[in-house]
Amino acid sequence: MYSELFLFSTTCTSCLLMWLVQLFAALMLGVWAGYLIWGKYKKTVNGLQTDVKAYQAKLNDRDTEYASLKYAHDELDKDNKAMRSTVSTAEGNNAALQAALDRCRKESAAAAAAALGAGGIALGNTTTEPEADLSAASEPLTGYAAYGGYFATDNLQIIEGIGPKISKVLTAAGVDNWSKLAAKSVSELRDILTKGGISNKINDPKTWPEQARLAKEGEWEELVKYQKFLDTGTENKGDFETPAKVEKLYLKAIGFAGAKSDDLKIVEGIGPKIEELLKNAGIGDWKALATAKKERLQAILDAAGNRYKLANPGTWAKQAELADAGKWQELKEYQDYLSGGKELS
Repeated sequence: MYSELFLFSTTCTSCLLMWLVQLFAALMLGVWAGYLIWGKYKKTVNGLQTDVKAYQAKLNDRDTEYASLKYAHDELDKDNKAMRSTVSTAEGNNAALQAALDRCRKESAAAAAAALGAGGIALGNTTTEPEADLSAASEPLTGYAAYGGYFATDNLQIIEGIGPKISKVLTAAGVDNWSKLAAKSVSELRDILTKGGISNKINDPKTWPEQARLAKEGEWEELVKYQKFLDTGTENKGDFETPAKVEKLYLKAIGFAGAKSDDLKIVEGIGPKIEELLKNAGIGDWKALATAKKERLQAILDAAGNRYKLANPGTWAKQAELADAGKWQELKEYQDYLSGGKELS
């Protein structure tokens, strides 16, 4: 019986050992299979990560190229607007010259009539015209007025406080140029406004004759100072910061969109993105830009990345200095000499 028990015990032990060996073999096989699978997965992941980095690098390159092209496009767009403005100014000047030529012809005809006798004398098939009305409205244009229709003597909207509607009402009442407006009393102007349905409480014509007189006499600098003293034509309300109407028209005539000191985009070479960079760095107006060193401006651009690598700040301080000093014609001529904000070699 003992031998049978011993045999049974030996058999069970052998079976247990075999089961353990099989279990261990299966476990090792599983570990080995897992290692192979993990290695393959790891290799795949590494490959995908490499691909992602490569695609990201390409995307960054495309972003840089896009930013450069966008910057170039913005500069070309500014140049295009400037050219359009120049064409518009030239057309205005041409109209002014044509008007001056017509006046000269009338003056010549009137002078001939005076020399040959009153009433006009027939010369062949031509009869001299009666003497033309050579009032202040027909005087030669000078100063700002050289910019054509912007400063034509019948442009009443050059007066602070007069807009399109009021201009139309005044013209309908026969007040169609600076000379006639300057000759009107305040009470007469108020009557005209009332008859035209314009409120005198909101629109006060008190300063209009004086503004018209300054314009008629070509006292442009005095008119600019006076308009800075006004706000919508009312005395003592001006802040001396907001551009005068004369300045706004002048800037428009020579190709600038505005004259706010915090508009850095007036500088050729600076678009909306670069303006934002400069303002974030504490350069918020023309005066600050005019005193900024080129090295500091370049450092701001470099810190913003490769997309601004085409920008050249070499002329920005000079342009800002001219703008801050109000030397608009000089700034315009300087910018005409530039290309994308860079001086031509």
